[in-house]
Amino acid sequence: MYSAIQTLREKDVTKRVGTLWSKDEEAQLLREFSKKMSLEEISRIHQRTVRGILARRNQMIKNEIKNNVRKEELYEKYNISEMECEIILSTEEKIQMKKSKEEVQEERISKLEVEIQSMNRTLCEIRDYLKILSISHNVNQNSSNPFDE
Repeated sequence: MYSAIQTLREKDVTKRVGTLWSKDEEAQLLREFSKKMSLEEISRIHQRTVRGILARRNQMIKNEIKNNVRKEELYEKYNISEMECEIILSTEEKIQMKKSKEEVQEERISKLEVEIQSMNRTLCEIRDYLKILSISHNVNQNSSNPFDE
């Protein structure tokens, strides 16, 4: 992947691929979306790929939703349809659901680890008790009755 980025950066039209977005660049991007400029034109201006422009747009939309901006406001602001907005958000929801499933699994694993540690302590206690019983039993067998001889 690194070499692919390097190859893109060598071209003037995509030399900003993989670099961080500044606040000014995001503001400019927003103005370009609201002017209904094409993705190709926007990508040329920013010297990034169309996919990079879409990825940043989608991230900006997700951030706005997290900040309680109404979806209806985003349609015109980002020049997207209701359906596009729903697709972007459903993708994010799937990612969150996957994360929450992973978190649930991690929680279960953690509980099982605690349970295993508890069982291990109990087994150690049982082992120690059996050793004591064994020693006691051996002592009782070795201390024979003097009258048995």
